[in-house]
Amino acid sequence: MDSQPKFACLTDDLDRYNTAFETYERQAVSHGFKAWINQCLPDVAAELKKTFPSDEVRMLSVGGGTGRLDSKIVRQFLPHFSKITNTVIDPSKEAISTYQTMVADSNNQLSGITYDWNTMTLDEFKANQESNPARKFHFISAVHSLYYPDDPQMAVSYLYDLLEDGGKLLIVMQDEDSGIERIVRKFDLFDDATNQVDAFAAVRNQLKQLHIDYEKHMLPASYDVTPCYQDTEEGGLLLDFISHAANFKQTVSNQIQHDLLEYMRSEECSKVKGEQVLLDALEVALIVTK
Repeated sequence: MDSQPKFACLTDDLDRYNTAFETYERQAVSHGFKAWINQCLPDVAAELKKTFPSDEVRMLSVGGGTGRLDSKIVRQFLPHFSKITNTVIDPSKEAISTYQTMVADSNNQLSGITYDWNTMTLDEFKANQESNPARKFHFISAVHSLYYPDDPQMAVSYLYDLLEDGGKLLIVMQDEDSGIERIVRKFDLFDDATNQVDAFAAVRNQLKQLHIDYEKHMLPASYDVTPCYQDTEEGGLLLDFISHAANFKQTVSNQIQHDLLEYMRSEECSKVKGEQVLLDALEVALIVTK
């Protein structure tokens, strides 16, 4: 489509981003990654135990957020490792605080896990590491977080370098053919500094250029975005997250809003069941072994 004026990126307002993200997650109808954590990640943990037979494992979570998913990931390693050090990186103080509260209230379900909290971006973490000997990790997860570094390709290389030999890197992103990615590409409202558009292609190409093999898992997911078509706060937050434009309904023209909503309910992006619009959010998980 014709170029559009750029709008403020949602990630510039971390509090609103967290609220929009949580609103979006509550609308999940099917969530392939959550199922994958329980069904497939235990095998990854078992493989890691064979490679590293000690009782201790060091983990790095890039964009651990509120811990809603990260805690589920870490728990899969507890049957194999009695001592886990989980280094969590997230730029949101609010998200880190929520995660810390969840750990404190976990009734020892997360016992055996030591947390190293880092309220910063991956780029800032890398800059801090440059002045100190780099720590190596046995397992690194980057779940929907590689859209945001200044250079996603270099971020992949950096994370790979942080792995111990035999360690594993888990990357989860939106698939290029998912409905939400189609919207992102068609309606590029972001500030030029963001890398949301085609980030997965950049990550995949970097792995190819470095001749790094990976396992690929397709994870179907869908979200009920019907509130987007209603004049509600929930609908506004959903549109913020889907477009990644802060205060979408207040800042974009009526024409752009109309065009995006019509495209989102098209068969290219969603399934419509009566009045319900189910957005396709197909995810892909890559497992890299060093």
